[in-house]
Amino acid sequence: FFFFFFFQAEDGIRDVERSRGLGDVYKRQCLCKALKHAGFRVARDSHWNLLWTGANKGDIVSPLDLLQKTNHFPGIHQIGRKDNLCRNINRLKRIHGREYSICPTTYVLPEDLQRFTKDRDSANCIWIMKPCASSCGRGIKLIGPNTVFSAAE
Repeated sequence: FFFFFFFQAEDGIRDVERSRGLGDVYKRQCLCKALKHAGFRVARDSHWNLLWTGANKGDIVSPLDLLQKTNHFPGIHQIGRKDNLCRNINRLKRIHGREYSICPTTYVLPEDLQRFTKDRDSANCIWIMKPCASSCGRGIKLIGPNTVFSAAE
């Protein structure tokens, strides 16, 4: 019994999306080596167990059978990006009330800048500012009561 994996690329290293740099290539190579070491092989047809890809469309995921797995599904950015997750939780909070009071007060800038400025001026505390589409702690800043920043940050 063999396990197969399928990369949505010819060489099995890059996504369909444009690479963000050499780090992506090295991560893919590391993943390829780990999967091969675990007994997986690259599949060139539709008989595979694991699809490792960038954000994909429903046409790839909808026909998956029970043994086929993927690392992304359509719409993953709705929970994977901090700004979209905040908007979705706030929308659910408006509909369902306390059931969705699962995260601290959050502001998405620049649309919530006026509300944030008002709340910031009335509280003497430190705020955590995170870029919406970054990961691994990149771009995180601590914002104090007197910190000057632009909404574009």
